[in-house]
Amino acid sequence: MVTPINNKVILCVLDGLGISAEQESNAFYHARTPFFDYLFSHFPNSTLKASGTSVGLPATQMGNSEVGHMTIGAGRIIPQDLVLINEAITNQQIATNTTFKQVTDYLQSTQKSCHILGLISDGGIHSHQAHLFHLIEILAVNNIHIKLHLILDGRDTPPKSALASLATLHNLIEKYNTIEISSIAGRFYSMDRNKCYERTELAHLAITGASANKFSNAVDYITHQYAQNITDEFILPASNIQNKAIDEGDCLICFNFRADRIRQILASLVDPEFQEFKTQQNQFKYSISLVEYSQALSKFSQPIFKPQFISNNLSEIFARLGLKQLKIAESEKYAHVTYFFNGGVEASYPNEERILIPSPYIHTYDLQPEMSAFEITTELANQIKTDKFDFILVNFANTDMVGHSGNFQAGVKAVEVIDECLSKLVTVALEHGYTFIITADHGNIEKMSDNNQPHTSHTTNLVPLIIASNNLPNINLHNGTLAGIAPTILKIMGLPQPKEMTGKVLI
Repeated sequence: MVTPINNKVILCVLDGLGISAEQESNAFYHARTPFFDYLFSHFPNSTLKASGTSVGLPATQMGNSEVGHMTIGAGRIIPQDLVLINEAITNQQIATNTTFKQVTDYLQSTQKSCHILGLISDGGIHSHQAHLFHLIEILAVNNIHIKLHLILDGRDTPPKSALASLATLHNLIEKYNTIEISSIAGRFYSMDRNKCYERTELAHLAITGASANKFSNAVDYITHQYAQNITDEFILPASNIQNKAIDEGDCLICFNFRADRIRQILASLVDPEFQEFKTQQNQFKYSISLVEYSQALSKFSQPIFKPQFISNNLSEIFARLGLKQLKIAESEKYAHVTYFFNGGVEASYPNEERILIPSPYIHTYDLQPEMSAFEITTELANQIKTDKFDFILVNFANTDMVGHSGNFQAGVKAVEVIDECLSKLVTVALEHGYTFIITADHGNIEKMSDNNQPHTSHTTNLVPLIIASNNLPNINLHNGTLAGIAPTILKIMGLPQPKEMTGKVLI
């Protein structure tokens, strides 16, 4: 039985669009946006907190797409893995964890090596280097030989921040004589999530000691790459000249805590049925990770921390009530409107349809700032006209993915493309009786440079909330947090808010 609703709703997430009074490098401010201007002048709007404790992160931590979509979909503040792992480190809970201790006991008894893979970064989006350093300390004090496979950031951190991270790491290497850097790669290769497997393969070859690029000193190798105008994110994968193939019986620990960008490289190392390219035969005795990356990967790499169960999220509520919902995004953000928005549930709910629009195959998105926005707009407009769906979620990736480039002119173009797309979509949505809600998951595009250097990371700025509707006269919008969006949608639709959904209604 289908529950009747008062209003159909479209939720549009403009990934990486923050609000800032700063003008100099603010691509949103400098873009020509006649439709945004119309929206702000004709419809209720407010601002929302999308970072720090408002989304379950440490107080000064910038938000990100995973956390933003999860918070919006859950309608509550979810303690994030970064916080949970920090607490476990403070309370000395990792060394005594059953999954972790099984590995350390085995390594001590066999003298095999422990390979550690992950993003060395203090950005706190996909990983945190403090977690790596803690894992090293635990293993090193037990005289376990450690081989590090370092992924460099430069995207959620300044473009040339790797050497500072390596300087901190060097202190540990000096302290113990059991640590070596076995491979290095920029995240462009190791953390591709768009099925560009030729990138993943280069990272895989570096980890397994088969890369054509070699180094004897990691700092010298990175410095040489810098001299060729190659920044951290794009550092070519390379193997330590002393790095031999992974020995049978070695173990692997992956310390990234965000799932979407580590899946491809990890699958190539641990999944015996991986077929995207020819892999080296790696027979790890144990492979573990800090968190679960997917149910499929957990068969081969056991998580130390089990996933949280988020009951009564927005998609689950719609499914239970028999309502029809659509999720649509391009490849770069497809996981966010599905897996993350649904609270870590990979399978579709009943009556939930999903449309994936391929992202353009291009080196960096500042070369094509429109990405697949026009294709999304055409497809979504057609879906709206069917009057089939009670709820639609759409993500536009441009303002985040182009924002990460630090290319100001490309950022301006990305904003102008979104303005054009919104003009078409809001018009057709209102014609078909939808309420159209516009927001963002975190900031980015509004700060494209810092101290005359490209700014490639997210921000802690507020994000917009606009509700365009012909069905909601005289409503007032309150400022709030991302957690208030789902309760607000339920109120607009005339549906009750479950007790688990603790976010505050924004109208």
